[in-house]
Amino acid sequence: MPRRITKVTIGEEAFIMMIAGAAEVYDKETYGLLIGRRRRNDYLVQYAVPHQTTRRYTYGVQITPKHEKKLLQTINFFKGYKYMGEFHSHPNDACILSKQDRKDMIESPLGVSIVIRIDRHDSYLKWKYDEKDKCLYGSIDDSYYIEVKAYRRDDTGKRIRKLRLNCPFIKKLNNRVKRVYPGFFEKPK
Repeated sequence: MPRRITKVTIGEEAFIMMIAGAAEVYDKETYGLLIGRRRRNDYLVQYAVPHQTTRRYTYGVQITPKHEKKLLQTINFFKGYKYMGEFHSHPNDACILSKQDRKDMIESPLGVSIVIRIDRHDSYLKWKYDEKDKCLYGSIDDSYYIEVKAYRRDDTGKRIRKLRLNCPFIKKLNNRVKRVYPGFFEKPK
């Protein structure tokens, strides 16, 4: 019996593309595909490809099946990479799966679903991982507050589970911000 995987590792390129995609179309939802591979103990998401032809709304997206098929065919061309699931944003909303998100996950084997909450924010918040809530959070610049959570349908197809997240890039990002903007993390006196 295969081991049940409970963790998603997000690579630097995937993290940047998901967050940039969410910020680019803010206050509408973004949508894209996750590319990577299943390893022994986790799902490794190496790339995130924003779906450019998606119709975007504040509370949802409309995907053109023809364009999604083209995108999947292109991804399958590159050996060693697999379609891992999808990502989408919830602008000014909770970082949880909506009823429609849950329905989509139960009805089709989406794999991993990463949800990104994005809100306007007026101060910088260092990137951290909340172990209890299984949530990665921080801010971009002093413009947007971001939360990231990952979900997966269990093997029975009836339940959806929240997965732990690992993103080694956030340590590098925090160090870069600290080096470039030395006082950024200090509280005002």
